[in-house]
Amino acid sequence: MDSGSPVRGVAYAGDKKTNYRTPSEKGLISPVVCQSTRIWLAADETSLRSASQLKPDTFGQTDVKPLLQEWLDELRADGLKLSTEPGAGANQNLWCVSLPSTEAIAVRDVLEFLQSAMAVRRELASVQPVRPVAFYAWHDEMAGQLRFSTACCTRNTLPFRAKVRLVDDPVEIVTAFLQSPYRDGVPWNELEDSNGNGVADAPAEEVDLKVWAVDWQ
Repeated sequence: MDSGSPVRGVAYAGDKKTNYRTPSEKGLISPVVCQSTRIWLAADETSLRSASQLKPDTFGQTDVKPLLQEWLDELRADGLKLSTEPGAGANQNLWCVSLPSTEAIAVRDVLEFLQSAMAVRRELASVQPVRPVAFYAWHDEMAGQLRFSTACCTRNTLPFRAKVRLVDDPVEIVTAFLQSPYRDGVPWNELEDSNGNGVADAPAEEVDLKVWAVDWQ
């Protein structure tokens, strides 16, 4: 992830639950892997924005709709950074979303959020004289995040170094994110290579990354 990209999520401090957004120009919140749990630490507590206590809905799942709607409002306010350069905007328009596995969150809520995010980005792109433009989303398993961005490209020329496998239904991406065993981070013992020398990253070209993408010509 680009170090300047905002991260949206829910942070825990004891029993207190806090909604956060890291300002893209500061990057105040850093993920720290501690055994099997990612702990979100804030360099400046005043940067954390209070949120209403998340409550279960009638099905016993966490009602995240107010939180997701707030993020959509922020997405619209952020605007869209595009230019005529191929792939432009990929990092500048990147959003990363983290939601803890302790919350039972419905696929339909996150799916609706992602589709609404696409609609917001399409509206913002419509007033700019730049084409083609693509909105794309994927599940970053190592980071435990749902990510999406918008860039100057087509769905067949997405700015990834990894091998991309396009999917037609965004529910595949959302389900992979919510059902991932690594939503709270990857345990250290799974980050070590066979020699115990730390993280063993596979070459980017060997990774088959599932991506949902739509473009506007």
